[in-house]
Amino acid sequence: VRLTERVADLASELETQASVAHESERMMLAEIETRKAEVAMERSSAVSVARLDELMQKARQAGEQAATQAVSRAEDRAGRAEDQLAEAQRDVTRLEARVLKAEAHAEAATGRDVAASTK
Repeated sequence: VRLTERVADLASELETQASVAHESERMMLAEIETRKAEVAMERSSAVSVARLDELMQKARQAGEQAATQAVSRAEDRAGRAEDQLAEAQRDVTRLEARVLKAEAHAEAATGRDVAASTK
């Protein structure tokens, strides 16, 4: 009878230890799954940060390129405006020369008229 009780006690103790071991294993598996999820989130976050850095770099480059193009276009427009101004100044100079020439012809004609009328 004592042996039967001892076997029953041992069996009960083994069941308790097995239950504790099973619960411990379940907790460890849950912890592993939690850590896997954390690692996956960290990797995802790292990928997101890298992608964000890449997008920011591309945006920065696009902004710099747009600024460079805008400056280039402005310089081109300024160059054309300077060319137009130079052409306008040449036109003014030609017109001034014509005016002076016309004034000289008018003075000469007036001088001839005065000379002719005094004869």
